[in-house]
Amino acid sequence: MFSIFFLLLKFLLKNPILKRNYQQSICLPSDPLFIGSLAPSVSFILLQSFLSSDVGKTLCSYRWSMGKRLHRKENELTGESVQFGYDSWDNLFRADYRGGSEVESIYKAPDALGNLFRTEERKDRKYGKGGRLLEDRKFAYRYDGEGNLVLKSRLRPDDGDEAPQWQEGDWACEWQGNGMLKSVKRPDGEVVSFEYDPLGRRISKRYKGTTTRWIWDGNVPLHEWTDEEKREGAGDENLITWLFEEGSFVPTAKIVGNKAYSIITDYLGTPTHAFDSKGDKIWERELDIYGKTREGDSSFIPFLYQGQYFDAETGLCYNRFRYYSPDTGSYISQDPIGLAGNNPNIYAYVSDTNNRIDLFALDELYALVARKDGWYPVFEYGKKNLVGEMFLKEGDLWKIGTSKDASKRYTQKYLKEIGVKMEVLYSGISRKATLLLERLKLKGYEAWKGFLPPGNKCHH
Repeated sequence: MFSIFFLLLKFLLKNPILKRNYQQSICLPSDPLFIGSLAPSVSFILLQSFLSSDVGKTLCSYRWSMGKRLHRKENELTGESVQFGYDSWDNLFRADYRGGSEVESIYKAPDALGNLFRTEERKDRKYGKGGRLLEDRKFAYRYDGEGNLVLKSRLRPDDGDEAPQWQEGDWACEWQGNGMLKSVKRPDGEVVSFEYDPLGRRISKRYKGTTTRWIWDGNVPLHEWTDEEKREGAGDENLITWLFEEGSFVPTAKIVGNKAYSIITDYLGTPTHAFDSKGDKIWERELDIYGKTREGDSSFIPFLYQGQYFDAETGLCYNRFRYYSPDTGSYISQDPIGLAGNNPNIYAYVSDTNNRIDLFALDELYALVARKDGWYPVFEYGKKNLVGEMFLKEGDLWKIGTSKDASKRYTQKYLKEIGVKMEVLYSGISRKATLLLERLKLKGYEAWKGFLPPGNKCHH
C-alpha cells in the first residue's frame, strides 16, 4: 500500500490542479445554519491561474432572501437556473428548474410533522407514526420491529393482509443486530452486502462477485479499491485515494494511479465539478432538492451531501450510521433515540437541504454562559419571543444545548448580542448519549434552582 506521504508529495507538488482547488474564492460563510446572513448575492469564482494567464470563470451564482433562505441559483456557464420556494415555517417547499423555455417543478412539501410529499396537495404519500413512509404512488414500505425498512414492494392489486415476500421488482433489506444495514436484495434478485468496522465505518461492499473495500482516515475514506483484495506490489490503477479538507467531510481531490483530479464543491461542501491536471472539466453534476442526481451522474464522484456516499447498486446513500434515500428524502431506519430527541419525525433528514446537513448523527453538548454580570433574556416553551429577563453573574449558565457542530450553532454576532460565550462540554459522542447528558444536566439545574436556565425552553 502506498504511503500517504508519497501520494501527497507526488501529486500535490507535481499536479497544479490540486493546488488550484484551494484558490477557489468562496464568498459565503461555511456555517450551514446562518448562510445568507451577510450578503444577498454571492458567486463562486474558479481561478484558473495555474495556466498561462489569470482567467476567472464564475461557475454558479447564488441569491439569498431574508431569513437565510437561498432564493435562486444560476449556472453561469449554461444559463440554467433554479428558483426555490419555502413555506411559512422556512421549510424548503419546491424548486423550479429552468432550462431555456422549459420549467420542471419538484415539490418537497412537508406537513406539520415534517413528512414530505411530492405534490402541493400532499396526497401522494401515506405515513405512519414517527414519519414512517408507508406508501407512495409506486411502492409500499414495510418495517421490522426496530423501525428498519425490510421491504419496498411495488403496489400490486392482489396484495392481501398476509406479510408479503420479495418478488421481482421489489427491494428487500436485511439488518444486523446493531442496526447497521447488512444487505439489500435488488429488483433483479441480485444481492448487495456490506461490512463495517467497530466504529460503524463501512469497509466493504460486495455486488456480483466484485468487492469494493475502503481504508479510513478518521471519519472520511482515504483509500478505495475494487475486486478481491489489494495485494502488495499490485498495480495502483485500481486504487482510488480521496483527499478532504482538513477536519471536514468536504472532498477536494481524487487520485487514481498517476492521474489527479480536483473536486469543486458548493457552499455546503457538495461536489459539483471535477477537473483534470490540465484544467479541463471532466465531470459535472447537479442534485435536486432531495439530493438525487438530476443532471450528470454520481459514478465518478460518489459523494452527495457532506458525509454521504452514494451506492448506485441500491440507490441509497451511506451516511455512516444510517442510509439515506434520495428517492424519498428520508432515512430508511429510524433515529436511534426514537422520539426522545423531541422530534416527531424520526426518519427525517434536515428541513432545508439548501442550508443544513446531517453528517453522521454525532453531537456535541455545549453551554452558553454569561460573559459579565447583567440582565439576560428568558424564554419559555411555546413562545417565540422572550418572556422576561433574569440577572446573571459572570459565568452563570444561560443555556445548555446539543449540536452536530457547536462552534457553528450560532453566529458570533448572536452570541455577542445575548452577551454569552460558548463552552463545549462533551464532543464526539452519540446523539443518544448527548441528549441523555443534556436532560440530566437540565433536570439537575432545575432541581437546584427550581427553574430551567433562562435560555432553555424545555428539557427533552
